[in-house]
Amino acid sequence: MKFRFSKFSGSESDYVIVDVITQGPFFSTENIRRLADRRTGIGFDYLILVEPPYDPDIDFHYRVFNATGEEVFFNADSAGCVANFVRAQGLSYKSTIPVSFVNGRLNLNVEKDSFVTVDFGEPIFEPEKIPFKAKQSEKTYIIRAADFNILCGVVSVSGPFCVVEEKDFSSERVNVIGKALSTHERFYDQAGVVFFKANSMDDIELHVYRNNTENKSANLFGACAACAVGINQGKLGNMVTVHIAGEHLKISWNGKGSSATFLACAVHVFDGDMEI
Repeated sequence: MKFRFSKFSGSESDYVIVDVITQGPFFSTENIRRLADRRTGIGFDYLILVEPPYDPDIDFHYRVFNATGEEVFFNADSAGCVANFVRAQGLSYKSTIPVSFVNGRLNLNVEKDSFVTVDFGEPIFEPEKIPFKAKQSEKTYIIRAADFNILCGVVSVSGPFCVVEEKDFSSERVNVIGKALSTHERFYDQAGVVFFKANSMDDIELHVYRNNTENKSANLFGACAACAVGINQGKLGNMVTVHIAGEHLKISWNGKGSSATFLACAVHVFDGDMEI
C-alpha cells in the first residue's frame, strides 16, 4: 500500500509523520524497521502516526515508534512535529490544538517560524489534588524515606512528582531515594521522582528516576515539575533551560494562575510517497 508522509527535523532527532486519518496504512514492526533504515528506507529516528481522537475534547491522538519498531512515549519535539504537520496538511487551522498521546494530553499552540508552545496547564500544588497526604500545601516538605530525611517539593504535572535538589546524580543515594519516594505511603499513586542541580537561576541539570523503565515523556513532565517547584521555592527564575539526557529544554512558568509551557521546534524537511 502506498502512503504519503512528511519528514521533519527537531532539535535532537528526525521524524517521519503519517496521517492515518485519511490514509489507512498498517505499520508492522518489520515495516517500521525497514522504513527507518537510512540506506534502503526513508531513514528516521522516530515514526509518528496521527490518528483520530479518542475523546471529543481532543482533536488528534498520536503515537510514536522508534527505529526498531517499538512504541515509545513522546519526546520533546514530536509535539512540534504534530502541530506543524496537521496545519500544513489542512487537518486543522486552529492556533491551539488539543492532542492526546499514550499517557496524557497537551495543548499545542502554533507560533511563528516552526515553533510550537506546548501548554502543560497550571502545575498543581494543593495536596488533595495531587494527590498527596499533607495537612496543607507547603513549598518544601520533609519526607522520611530509606532512612533519610528528604527535603523536597511535591507537584502534579499530568501526574504526581516529587522533586529533590541533589548535587550528585551518580551516587547510589539517588537510586535508593528515588525508589523509596516513588512508592512512598504519602502518595496515593506512584509518583515520578526528579532530582535537579541548579547551575544558576535559569539553568538546571535534571535526572528522572524511572524505576528501570524508558519513558521519555517523563523527561518533559519531570522537567516541568522541577521548574515549577524550583520557581515556587524561589530558587529559579521564570524561564529555565533544562539539560537532560542530551536534550536542552526551555521551560517557563509565571506562577500561580498561569500555565507552564515548553517551546518546541520542528522544521519541515520534505514530503514524499512510499509503499509498504
